[in-house]
Amino acid sequence: MTAGAPGPEAALAAWMAEIADAGWSGATLEGAAARAGVEPRALLAAIGMAGDALEALADGVIREAAQAAASGAGVRDRLFAGFMAGFDALQRERAAVLRLLAARDPAVALAIAGRAAAGLRRVAAVAGVDVSGPLGALRVAALGTVAARALHAWRRDESADLGRTMAELDRLLGEAETVATEGLSLAALGLSLPWMSRD
Repeated sequence: MTAGAPGPEAALAAWMAEIADAGWSGATLEGAAARAGVEPRALLAAIGMAGDALEALADGVIREAAQAAASGAGVRDRLFAGFMAGFDALQRERAAVLRLLAARDPAVALAIAGRAAAGLRRVAAVAGVDVSGPLGALRVAALGTVAARALHAWRRDESADLGRTMAELDRLLGEAETVATEGLSLAALGLSLPWMSRD
């Protein structure tokens, strides 16, 4: 092993490999460091403990999603691009993410929920959704429902191109757009409020 700290991407990859194999509760700093080929203190200096790696993963997913949501013909297209970029980022660490989602650990749930709420608001704003005020908060909550249902599809999607995830996301965004423009029953669709802004 070497004493030098690995780069951020290598450090994150080491933790994700450790979590993928050992699960959240079984992952250790020593195990992740061994995967990176460095001393534990070097990995600690590069990224921190498992919780820090989880936050780094979430921040990276949000960053890629927001960047993808910055361009497109309309709000729905930008949201679709943003969400799919996020799922593509999750896909790169699929094994670890599935172990994290199955962890049933309150600390994991709180970390994911906190990052997800801020990330959804950021992606929505970049895509052109008005997220200001109480109504904006409800629009973000509605998008949270879309994201949660799409995530469920992603967890079951074993295709290489995430075709099933894309189809479900497109359907969900289409439903939400219909609610926003035609005022259909929100309860029937499982959405909180119309969220689409006028483009």
